[in-house]
Amino acid sequence: MPTTSIDTFFACVLMVIVILSAMAETSNVSYLLTSSDNGMNVSTRCSEISRYILLNEGNPQNWGKDGTKIPKIFGLTRPSSSRAYDLDVDKVTRCNSRNILSLTYAQVYAMLEMPDISFEIEVKPIFDVEITQTAEFTLVDQTIYQFKISTKKAGLPVDCNVKAYVFAEAHFDSSTLKTSNGEVSLNLTLPNIGAGPALLAVLASSAADRTMVSFASYVFAVDPNQTVPDGSFLNLSPLNHSLIISVIGSDIALSETYAITMDHNSTLQLSQLVNGTCFSSLPLFVDSGPILIVATGHNDTSFFTEWTSYPEVPLRFGAKFDDVWATSGVFSNEYIITLGSSVYSCVVRVSGLD
Repeated sequence: MPTTSIDTFFACVLMVIVILSAMAETSNVSYLLTSSDNGMNVSTRCSEISRYILLNEGNPQNWGKDGTKIPKIFGLTRPSSSRAYDLDVDKVTRCNSRNILSLTYAQVYAMLEMPDISFEIEVKPIFDVEITQTAEFTLVDQTIYQFKISTKKAGLPVDCNVKAYVFAEAHFDSSTLKTSNGEVSLNLTLPNIGAGPALLAVLASSAADRTMVSFASYVFAVDPNQTVPDGSFLNLSPLNHSLIISVIGSDIALSETYAITMDHNSTLQLSQLVNGTCFSSLPLFVDSGPILIVATGHNDTSFFTEWTSYPEVPLRFGAKFDDVWATSGVFSNEYIITLGSSVYSCVVRVSGLD
């Protein structure tokens, strides 16, 4: 399929959202969730349960913003929204287990009072960004790194506007690019004075519709045998346009923390570190798409980076249906949702009604 066909697909997605908004109605929860003998076939009931989770605000309506509160009723819709599948950024963020203010599956399972079912919610960008390092040239006082950035949907190219940021010790820079047939090359030059890895963070928005945004990161300038998992030094937990940074371990010193988007970037002002925790507000950027948050620092003498996104996606929340045996009897429904001003894919899987 040519790139123009993919662009046409993206251009049609918003029309689909408008149609769904006109059709969507929140189901009667007492009828759907507590009765297994209601005349519905299993597939229809699973679909209606999925729609209820996505179309219901929950109680209280703004439960997502206060990370200290556990809602009485679980629902992900943005309060007072007039659009269907317009989900709340903070409610979705609290479904990510990496966030220290997240809900647990057990808590939500109890709220929904559905003892006969298991469910999983997956939220991710509409298309994928892939970063591949293609070459490295070490000179006397600097090193040149070459990358290929690919933007694809189901393996097919998606032409995008791209913003690439690089974070290294005493180094911060950005580049604006555009893919052709879903690919673009990037050269980065870093001085040979840094101690520790560098991070390449990439955001991409569809050229056909800038509300469709995806992102990815790539750690480089480090021995592959010396890489450490994300979250080894800091936990970054955004919520309600604020950020909580929790230090993991000892001998951690924070340097700069950045908030970046397709069009803007800002250095965050952190509060004083108390008991291993500090705070910051997040900027209200004009482009209200996803914000990537990148924190830098030193572990003893080694430089490190940690990053997350706000809303904190991609995520998978709930039961895991990865194994072949676990997928038997699982009903899956995919929806196009909005978070802030951006569009994402949301898959709700339901099982246990046979």
